[in-house]
Amino acid sequence: MRWLPLLLIAGVLSGCHIETDAPKSGVKPVIEGAPQPVDPKPTVAETKPPRHPDRIYQLEDLKVATIKAGSYEIDAWVMNEDGKRAEGMMFLKPEEVKDTQGMIFVFDGERSKDQGFWMQNTYTPLDIIYIGTDKRVVSIGRGVPMVDKNVPATGPYQYVLELKQGVAKKFGIQPGTQIEIPPEITAEG
Repeated sequence: MRWLPLLLIAGVLSGCHIETDAPKSGVKPVIEGAPQPVDPKPTVAETKPPRHPDRIYQLEDLKVATIKAGSYEIDAWVMNEDGKRAEGMMFLKPEEVKDTQGMIFVFDGERSKDQGFWMQNTYTPLDIIYIGTDKRVVSIGRGVPMVDKNVPATGPYQYVLELKQGVAKKFGIQPGTQIEIPPEITAEG
């Protein structure tokens, strides 16, 4: 301990820079030739979706269900009550939603083909996949960002799966495709 002041003086005299505080950015200085630490796997807190000041229902607070379409699995936020269904994908930017993520809208019974979806306050182009009571795809609509025009189904439906536009084709989802929706995913209002 008594050598510390002498080491500090020697460091200053030799032109070395000694940091007494960690950088504010949280980045540690790199020492050439020394082994560098490996970043640990991100924690749950680091992988949480961002909070949106405009959203009522934050993604991290929503239930997530695994929906299957053929060999593909989709982690879908469950939208099973009026408020959640009304908000849907509003305010989410394309980079905030992965191809393997989406929303599953669940209704209590069959809905008319004329009761379609629209894209108010929705920034991400979407595949709007209408699914019948038999859990087969009825039709797929294309949602254009920020357009309030109704995107109707071609027949009655009970579920709607929203994915980033182009993912339905990528995953081979088309009219008639069987979609596996867990039986515990039901409408609450």
